[in-house]
Amino acid sequence: MAADLERFAQDVAKNRFPEWGVQILREGERMRLVGQRDGSRFDASVVSDASRVVLSLRGVAELGFLKYTAAGGAEGVRERVRASLLASLRQQFGG
Repeated sequence: MAADLERFAQDVAKNRFPEWGVQILREGERMRLVGQRDGSRFDASVVSDASRVVLSLRGVAELGFLKYTAAGGAEGVRERVRASLLASLRQQFGG
């Protein structure tokens, strides 16, 4: 499980959000991914046990009106980030 989480973190940092300068922080059993770009930032906490992975995500998106509208508003932005992180988890864990 630890190796899969490490691959997930590296995928997020290098492939999913490379322009965000993602830092991978390890805090005991928990892993945090922290990224920032312009006025936007996110903080993802990842905890796992033998049968599941729990991903908690929070952050702030600062977008121009056109980008915000094109992304579907706040809900659309959250969904795009969530979908990208979920796709990476599924890829690493074969789900």
